[in-house]
Amino acid sequence: MLLPSNHASVNYQDQINQLLIDWERKASFEMKTSGSTGEPKLITHSKAAMAHSARLTINRFGLSEGDTFLTCLPVQFVAGMMMVVRAKEARAQLLAIEPSANPLQHLDRAVDFAALTPLQLEQAFLKNKERIAFVKQIIIGGAPISRSLLSLIQSCDYNTRFYHTYGMTETITHVAIKDLPVENYSDHFEGLPGIELSLTDDQRLIIEAEHLEDSPIITNDIVDMAGPSSFRWIERADDVINSGGLKIFPATLENQLDPLIEGEFFLTGMPDETLGQKLVLALVDPEQRIDMNSLDEQLRAKLPKNYVPKDILRINALLKTATGKIIKDLARYN
Repeated sequence: MLLPSNHASVNYQDQINQLLIDWERKASFEMKTSGSTGEPKLITHSKAAMAHSARLTINRFGLSEGDTFLTCLPVQFVAGMMMVVRAKEARAQLLAIEPSANPLQHLDRAVDFAALTPLQLEQAFLKNKERIAFVKQIIIGGAPISRSLLSLIQSCDYNTRFYHTYGMTETITHVAIKDLPVENYSDHFEGLPGIELSLTDDQRLIIEAEHLEDSPIITNDIVDMAGPSSFRWIERADDVINSGGLKIFPATLENQLDPLIEGEFFLTGMPDETLGQKLVLALVDPEQRIDMNSLDEQLRAKLPKNYVPKDILRINALLKTATGKIIKDLARYN
């Protein structure tokens, strides 16, 4: 089942083989959360629940016995672990490439199905675009897709199909899918069969499914429902900034600022005696090349007064989780 690979370390292949051995003898599995909002924690799921989740994916993407799956994500996290489980459940072949920022640079054969982070796919587009054509279907998860990556996907003229997934460790990876075609792009995720979606009073998404032991799961994601199984993601509830009673959604604001600011950045909140929280812009500028006064003027010209960052901070580099999510806790940048 695990194909020979010259681009995966012995350690990574051993981890995959151990997971395949454990799959035959264990009734449950522990996996780490990403750690984007704190220290990673361990969550346990039953083998039966994981197999059910794998079959949902297999059915959704029309995967079958004899297909080739690419695994290039750490198997201690749910996304990497479930790629192995899906291959096992589908009786597919599994090609391993060492997890890295650009694993597709080593891909030299056709595969039917792959899971990548947004960072991995963007690096492939920028450095080894021709390798993307080797993959029939790519699911993208673990972090939001930037406008720049979406533009690269929509301009791709290969036959590769791209999908953005919504899920978390608690839901055993994705429970909803967004198709990313060249035309007719929809901003809404569609729930998989058997997944029931609803909202709390404060617009957080509730996920229910028979195979999830902790169902219902009340997420920290604020969404707009567009139907019983369709939603648009807005923001993580714990990222929302309450500044003097005004609720600011950083992810929405970041999309507006993306064309204006060169390089990487994020918006977050800091304690403030008057406002409770103040909006702060943190941008990557290790060599201090950005003119802060000019940037401040541009922000004031583009944004309503209450949405202009109160402070602009320089950082040397973005801290990210293993799945590519930006860590926004400024205390970790000291």
